[in-house]
Amino acid sequence: MTQALTPKNLVEGFLRAADPDPISVKSLLTVGELLGFSNNAIRVAISRLCAKELVVSDARSCYRLTDKTFAVSKFIERWRIGENRVCPWQGQWLCCHLPQGMQRTERNQSQKSLAWHGFKNGLSGIYLRPDNLNLSITDIRNQLIDTGLTPQATLFKASDFSGEQAAHWPTLWNTLELESTYQELHDQLCKSYDHFHDIEPTKSLPESLILGGKTLRVLALDPLLPQEMFDVSLRQTLTTMMIKYEQLCRTAWGELIQKLEEKS
Repeated sequence: MTQALTPKNLVEGFLRAADPDPISVKSLLTVGELLGFSNNAIRVAISRLCAKELVVSDARSCYRLTDKTFAVSKFIERWRIGENRVCPWQGQWLCCHLPQGMQRTERNQSQKSLAWHGFKNGLSGIYLRPDNLNLSITDIRNQLIDTGLTPQATLFKASDFSGEQAAHWPTLWNTLELESTYQELHDQLCKSYDHFHDIEPTKSLPESLILGGKTLRVLALDPLLPQEMFDVSLRQTLTTMMIKYEQLCRTAWGELIQKLEEKS
């Protein structure tokens, strides 16, 4: 693996596996110790997540994810419906114009939300993507605003662009790199799935957090390009494998959580 498990993503992953149920601090410390982290490192990670209002504690010294993550989590969880997120592309473009004079923070948040939804800067001040999302323009706008787009942005559909003007737009997305990433992640998931029970939990569980988290991010932030621009079969195959892998990992994490909570 090219990425190492950290106390922060361990705590987040552990709480996400248990969500919506809370987890005792003792269990978090125990699993951290099991995976090679000191109690202090886990406590610091918990404290920082609480400071960002991503995690909250109750009176019983138990922790859970907060409602602040709801809009983002709702968007991310749409990966599960796979190709139902899209519809056939008719050649039209979904466009978004950001107003001038925005503060840097507001502009950065808006650009991040647009990037999450697969928009690229195609014209001066106008971000665009293929109009193949299986949502009404009102629902798309609401989803964009929920994830950070300024309400002052203008969202519209358009198709009357000159051929010369729109000819290079499909190259805004690095589809070859995206296809390679999908194939690589699928191969890694298959390998991890096949050998999950053949290695120690201290190795298989961290791998599940890292590899599963990386795959979820790729699927959730997929630009959802149409077949005309991207081999959608790779997205379908990876989604199917990730659902299978997640079921395996949730069972393993659930058993560990139950054991730890029984000892608390």
